[in-house]
Amino acid sequence: MKGLGETQRWLQGVITDPDGVEAGVARASGGPARLSAEAVVHGSARLGAAERLALYSRTYHRRLAGCLRDSYPGLCHALGNELFEDFALDYLRTQPSRSYTLASLGAGWPAHLEATRPDRELPAHERESWPDFLVDLACLERTFCEVFDGAGVEGETLVSADDVPVAGDLGFATVTPVRCLRLVPARFPVSDYLVAVRRGEHPPLPAPRRCWLAVSRRDYVVTITELDATAAALLSQLTAGAPMSAAAASARVAPAQAWGLVRAWAGRGLVAAIAAPRPRRLIVQSTRGAVRC
Repeated sequence: MKGLGETQRWLQGVITDPDGVEAGVARASGGPARLSAEAVVHGSARLGAAERLALYSRTYHRRLAGCLRDSYPGLCHALGNELFEDFALDYLRTQPSRSYTLASLGAGWPAHLEATRPDRELPAHERESWPDFLVDLACLERTFCEVFDGAGVEGETLVSADDVPVAGDLGFATVTPVRCLRLVPARFPVSDYLVAVRRGEHPPLPAPRRCWLAVSRRDYVVTITELDATAAALLSQLTAGAPMSAAAASARVAPAQAWGLVRAWAGRGLVAAIAAPRPRRLIVQSTRGAVRC
Protein backbone atom coordinates (compact mmCIF):
# COMPACT_ATOMS: atom_id res chain seq x y z
CA MET A 1 0.00 0.00 0.00
CA LYS A 2 1.37 3.40 -1.02
CA GLY A 3 -0.75 5.50 1.29
CA LEU A 4 -3.96 6.04 3.20
CA GLY A 5 -6.09 6.54 0.07
CA GLU A 6 -5.01 3.25 -1.48
CA THR A 7 -5.61 1.44 1.81
CA GLN A 8 -9.10 2.92 2.08
CA ARG A 9 -9.97 1.87 -1.48
CA TRP A 10 -8.70 -1.64 -0.76
CA LEU A 11 -10.80 -1.92 2.40
CA GLN A 12 -13.87 -0.60 0.62
CA GLY A 13 -13.47 -3.08 -2.20
CA VAL A 14 -13.06 -6.03 0.17
CA ILE A 15 -15.88 -5.11 2.53
CA THR A 16 -18.44 -4.30 -0.17
CA ASP A 17 -17.65 -7.20 -2.50
CA PRO A 18 -20.91 -9.10 -3.11
CA ASP A 19 -19.09 -12.46 -3.21
CA GLY A 20 -17.50 -12.15 0.22
CA VAL A 21 -14.18 -11.24 1.76
CA GLU A 22 -12.02 -13.87 0.04
CA ALA A 23 -13.22 -12.82 -3.40
CA GLY A 24 -12.94 -9.17 -2.36
CA VAL A 25 -9.31 -9.56 -1.30
CA ALA A 26 -8.49 -11.23 -4.62
CA ARG A 27 -10.17 -8.50 -6.66
CA ALA A 28 -8.92 -5.56 -4.62
CA SER A 29 -5.36 -6.93 -4.56
CA GLY A 30 -5.16 -7.79 -8.23
CA GLY A 31 -5.02 -11.53 -7.50
CA PRO A 32 -4.73 -13.78 -4.44
CA ALA A 33 -0.94 -13.87 -4.59
CA ARG A 34 -0.33 -10.12 -4.57
CA LEU A 35 -1.69 -9.12 -1.19
CA SER A 36 -3.28 -10.96 1.71
CA ALA A 37 -5.73 -9.69 4.31
CA GLU A 38 -3.03 -10.05 6.99
CA ALA A 39 -0.79 -7.64 5.07
CA VAL A 40 -3.33 -4.86 5.58
CA VAL A 41 -5.38 -5.73 8.66
CA HIS A 42 -4.00 -6.92 11.99
CA GLY A 43 -5.66 -9.87 13.61
CA SER A 44 -6.57 -10.03 17.28
CA ALA A 45 -6.41 -12.72 19.94
CA ARG A 46 -9.96 -13.78 19.02
CA LEU A 47 -10.29 -13.01 15.31
CA GLY A 48 -7.91 -13.24 12.39
CA ALA A 49 -7.63 -10.55 9.73
CA ALA A 50 -10.07 -12.23 7.33
CA GLU A 51 -12.58 -12.81 10.15
CA ARG A 52 -12.44 -9.17 11.19
CA LEU A 53 -13.04 -8.09 7.59
CA ALA A 54 -15.90 -10.58 7.30
CA LEU A 55 -17.55 -8.99 10.33
CA TYR A 56 -17.61 -5.61 8.58
CA SER A 57 -18.71 -7.22 5.32
CA ARG A 58 -21.71 -8.93 6.92
CA THR A 59 -22.68 -5.72 8.72
CA TYR A 60 -22.47 -3.72 5.50
CA HIS A 61 -24.67 -6.07 3.51
CA ARG A 62 -27.21 -6.43 6.33
CA ARG A 63 -27.46 -2.64 6.53
CA LEU A 64 -28.25 -2.61 2.82
CA ALA A 65 -30.84 -5.34 3.39
CA GLY A 66 -32.32 -3.09 6.07
CA CYS A 67 -32.61 -0.28 3.53
CA LEU A 68 -34.50 -2.65 1.23
CA ARG A 69 -36.75 -3.59 4.14
CA ASP A 70 -37.68 0.08 4.57
CA SER A 71 -38.53 0.36 0.85
CA TYR A 72 -40.40 -2.95 0.66
CA PRO A 73 -42.37 -3.35 3.91
CA GLY A 74 -45.15 -5.27 2.17
CA LEU A 75 -42.71 -7.78 0.70
CA CYS A 76 -41.04 -8.15 4.10
CA HIS A 77 -44.40 -8.90 5.70
CA ALA A 78 -45.26 -11.45 3.03
CA LEU A 79 -41.94 -13.30 3.29
CA GLY A 80 -41.12 -12.84 6.95
CA ASN A 81 -37.93 -11.17 8.22
CA GLU A 82 -35.57 -14.14 7.83
CA LEU A 83 -36.64 -15.16 4.32
CA PHE A 84 -36.80 -11.51 3.26
CA GLU A 85 -33.17 -11.03 4.25
CA ASP A 86 -32.17 -14.14 2.28
CA PHE A 87 -33.94 -12.75 -0.80
CA ALA A 88 -32.36 -9.33 -0.24
CA LEU A 89 -28.81 -10.67 0.10
CA ASP A 90 -29.28 -12.78 -3.03
CA TYR A 91 -30.38 -9.66 -4.91
CA LEU A 92 -27.45 -7.63 -3.57
CA ARG A 93 -25.00 -10.29 -4.74
CA THR A 94 -26.19 -9.86 -8.32
CA GLN A 95 -26.85 -6.12 -8.19
CA PRO A 96 -24.61 -4.52 -5.56
CA SER A 97 -24.96 -0.88 -4.62
CA ARG A 98 -23.17 1.31 -7.18
CA SER A 99 -24.77 4.70 -6.58
CA TYR A 100 -23.97 7.55 -4.23
CA THR A 101 -27.61 7.37 -3.06
CA LEU A 102 -29.52 4.41 -1.68
CA ALA A 103 -32.72 5.59 -3.36
CA SER A 104 -31.93 3.45 -6.41
CA LEU A 105 -30.76 0.40 -4.44
CA GLY A 106 -33.95 -1.60 -4.98
CA ALA A 107 -34.68 -0.45 -8.54
CA GLY A 108 -33.89 -3.83 -10.07
CA TRP A 109 -35.48 -6.05 -7.43
CA PRO A 110 -38.87 -6.68 -9.15
CA ALA A 111 -37.08 -7.80 -12.32
CA HIS A 112 -34.68 -9.91 -10.24
CA LEU A 113 -37.57 -11.67 -8.51
CA GLU A 114 -39.16 -12.43 -11.87
CA ALA A 115 -35.87 -13.69 -13.34
CA THR A 116 -35.06 -15.95 -10.37
CA ARG A 117 -38.50 -17.43 -9.65
CA PRO A 118 -38.16 -21.20 -9.21
CA ASP A 119 -40.72 -22.05 -11.92
CA ARG A 120 -39.39 -19.67 -14.57
CA GLU A 121 -38.62 -22.51 -16.99
CA LEU A 122 -42.19 -23.83 -16.93
CA PRO A 123 -44.97 -22.77 -19.32
CA ALA A 124 -47.11 -19.94 -17.95
CA HIS A 125 -50.12 -22.20 -17.29
CA GLU A 126 -48.00 -24.55 -15.16
CA ARG A 127 -46.49 -21.90 -12.90
CA GLU A 128 -47.49 -21.31 -9.28
CA SER A 129 -49.28 -18.11 -8.39
CA TRP A 130 -47.39 -17.02 -5.26
CA PRO A 131 -44.32 -15.76 -7.21
CA ASP A 132 -46.74 -13.61 -9.26
CA PHE A 133 -47.96 -12.06 -6.03
CA LEU A 134 -44.41 -11.30 -4.84
CA VAL A 135 -43.43 -9.76 -8.18
CA ASP A 136 -46.61 -7.65 -8.36
CA LEU A 137 -46.15 -6.46 -4.80
CA ALA A 138 -42.50 -5.57 -5.46
CA CYS A 139 -43.48 -3.64 -8.61
CA LEU A 140 -46.06 -1.63 -6.68
CA GLU A 141 -43.66 -0.87 -3.83
CA ARG A 142 -40.93 0.21 -6.24
CA THR A 143 -43.39 2.47 -8.05
CA PHE A 144 -44.50 3.82 -4.67
CA CYS A 145 -40.89 4.83 -3.90
CA GLU A 146 -40.35 6.40 -7.32
CA VAL A 147 -43.54 8.45 -7.12
CA PHE A 148 -42.74 9.56 -3.57
CA ASP A 149 -39.21 10.68 -4.51
CA GLY A 150 -40.01 12.01 -7.99
CA ALA A 151 -41.43 15.26 -9.33
CA GLY A 152 -44.96 16.05 -8.19
CA VAL A 153 -47.59 18.73 -8.73
CA GLU A 154 -47.61 20.29 -5.28
CA GLY A 155 -48.36 24.02 -5.55
CA GLU A 156 -49.97 23.65 -8.98
CA THR A 157 -53.65 24.18 -9.78
CA LEU A 158 -55.18 20.94 -11.00
CA VAL A 159 -58.45 20.19 -12.75
CA SER A 160 -61.25 19.67 -10.23
CA ALA A 161 -64.24 17.40 -10.67
CA ASP A 162 -66.44 20.46 -11.29
CA ASP A 163 -64.15 21.55 -14.13
CA VAL A 164 -64.71 18.37 -16.14
CA PRO A 165 -67.32 18.85 -18.89
CA VAL A 166 -70.21 16.51 -19.42
CA ALA A 167 -70.21 14.47 -22.60
CA GLY A 168 -70.80 16.73 -25.55
CA ASP A 169 -69.01 18.05 -28.58
CA LEU A 170 -65.61 17.61 -26.97
CA GLY A 171 -64.44 14.48 -28.71
CA PHE A 172 -61.18 16.12 -29.78
CA ALA A 173 -60.34 17.32 -26.26
CA THR A 174 -57.19 15.93 -24.69
CA VAL A 175 -56.93 15.00 -21.03
CA THR A 176 -53.48 15.30 -19.48
CA PRO A 177 -52.88 13.27 -16.28
CA VAL A 178 -50.52 14.62 -13.64
CA ARG A 179 -46.83 14.02 -14.27
CA CYS A 180 -46.43 11.80 -11.21
CA LEU A 181 -49.05 9.29 -12.34
CA ARG A 182 -47.92 5.69 -12.96
CA LEU A 183 -50.16 2.85 -14.14
CA VAL A 184 -49.18 -0.53 -12.67
CA PRO A 185 -50.81 -3.79 -13.87
CA ALA A 186 -51.25 -6.49 -11.24
CA ARG A 187 -52.48 -10.07 -11.06
CA PHE A 188 -53.36 -9.69 -7.37
CA PRO A 189 -55.04 -6.89 -5.38
CA VAL A 190 -51.68 -5.88 -3.95
CA SER A 191 -52.74 -2.31 -3.17
CA ASP A 192 -55.16 -3.45 -0.44
CA TYR A 193 -52.45 -5.70 0.98
CA LEU A 194 -49.79 -2.98 0.96
CA VAL A 195 -52.05 -0.33 2.49
CA ALA A 196 -52.99 -2.74 5.29
CA VAL A 197 -49.33 -3.53 6.03
CA ARG A 198 -48.42 0.17 6.10
CA ARG A 199 -51.23 0.70 8.61
CA GLY A 200 -49.60 -1.84 10.91
CA GLU A 201 -52.10 -4.59 10.18
CA HIS A 202 -51.34 -8.24 9.36
CA PRO A 203 -53.34 -9.07 6.25
CA PRO A 204 -53.44 -12.60 4.81
CA LEU A 205 -52.21 -13.29 1.30
CA PRO A 206 -55.03 -12.34 -1.09
CA ALA A 207 -56.57 -14.48 -3.80
CA PRO A 208 -55.65 -13.70 -7.43
CA ARG A 209 -57.64 -10.89 -9.07
CA ARG A 210 -56.42 -8.90 -12.06
CA CYS A 211 -56.49 -5.14 -11.62
CA TRP A 212 -54.65 -1.98 -12.58
CA LEU A 213 -53.29 0.54 -10.09
CA ALA A 214 -52.98 4.27 -10.71
CA VAL A 215 -50.19 5.44 -8.39
CA SER A 216 -49.82 9.18 -7.92
CA ARG A 217 -48.96 11.81 -5.30
CA ARG A 218 -51.07 14.58 -3.82
CA ASP A 219 -49.86 17.01 -1.16
CA TYR A 220 -46.76 14.81 -0.72
CA VAL A 221 -48.89 11.74 0.03
CA VAL A 222 -48.76 8.79 -2.37
CA THR A 223 -52.22 7.65 -3.49
CA ILE A 224 -53.23 4.35 -5.09
CA THR A 225 -56.43 4.07 -7.11
CA GLU A 226 -57.53 0.62 -8.27
CA LEU A 227 -58.96 0.48 -11.81
CA ASP A 228 -60.76 -2.14 -13.83
CA ALA A 229 -59.77 -3.09 -17.37
CA THR A 230 -61.97 -0.46 -19.05
CA ALA A 231 -60.78 2.43 -16.89
CA ALA A 232 -57.15 1.34 -17.25
CA ALA A 233 -57.45 1.18 -21.04
CA LEU A 234 -58.98 4.68 -21.15
CA LEU A 235 -56.36 6.16 -18.83
CA SER A 236 -53.56 4.52 -20.79
CA GLN A 237 -54.84 6.03 -24.04
CA LEU A 238 -55.25 9.48 -22.52
CA THR A 239 -51.75 9.31 -21.01
CA ALA A 240 -50.40 8.54 -24.48
CA GLY A 241 -52.00 11.75 -25.77
CA ALA A 242 -55.02 10.32 -27.59
CA PRO A 243 -58.05 12.65 -27.89
CA MET A 244 -61.07 11.68 -25.85
CA SER A 245 -63.06 10.29 -28.79
CA ALA A 246 -60.24 7.97 -29.86
CA ALA A 247 -59.43 6.98 -26.27
CA ALA A 248 -63.06 6.15 -25.50
CA ALA A 249 -63.40 4.13 -28.70
CA SER A 250 -60.23 2.19 -27.97
CA ALA A 251 -61.42 1.44 -24.42
CA ARG A 252 -64.89 0.56 -25.75
CA VAL A 253 -66.62 2.99 -23.44
CA ALA A 254 -69.39 5.51 -24.17
CA PRO A 255 -68.38 9.21 -24.10
CA ALA A 256 -70.60 9.96 -21.11
CA GLN A 257 -69.02 7.12 -19.12
CA ALA A 258 -65.54 8.20 -20.20
CA TRP A 259 -66.08 11.74 -18.97
CA GLY A 260 -67.53 10.31 -15.76
CA LEU A 261 -64.30 8.41 -15.17
CA VAL A 262 -62.25 11.54 -15.87
CA ARG A 263 -64.43 13.45 -13.39
CA ALA A 264 -63.76 10.83 -10.72
CA TRP A 265 -60.02 10.94 -11.43
CA ALA A 266 -60.02 14.73 -11.23
CA GLY A 267 -61.59 14.43 -7.79
CA ARG A 268 -58.58 12.36 -6.74
CA GLY A 269 -56.07 14.85 -8.12
CA LEU A 270 -55.04 12.76 -11.13
CA VAL A 271 -55.86 15.28 -13.92
CA ALA A 272 -53.51 18.16 -14.69
CA ALA A 273 -55.30 19.72 -17.67
CA ILE A 274 -58.08 19.35 -20.22
CA ALA A 275 -57.53 21.09 -23.54
CA ALA A 276 -60.10 21.50 -26.31
CA PRO A 277 -58.69 22.70 -29.65
CA ARG A 278 -60.37 25.64 -31.31
CA PRO A 279 -62.83 24.60 -34.02
CA ARG A 280 -61.41 24.96 -37.50
CA ARG A 281 -63.11 27.22 -40.04
CA LEU A 282 -64.30 25.08 -42.92
CA ILE A 283 -64.44 26.63 -46.37
CA VAL A 284 -66.92 25.03 -48.71
CA GLN A 285 -66.37 25.85 -52.39
CA SER A 286 -69.53 26.28 -54.45
CA THR A 287 -70.10 27.21 -58.05
CA ARG A 288 -71.05 30.73 -57.00
CA GLY A 289 -68.05 31.36 -54.73
CA ALA A 290 -66.66 30.49 -51.35
CA VAL A 291 -69.03 29.91 -48.46
CA ARG A 292 -67.49 30.06 -44.96
CA CYS A 293 -68.89 27.80 -42.27
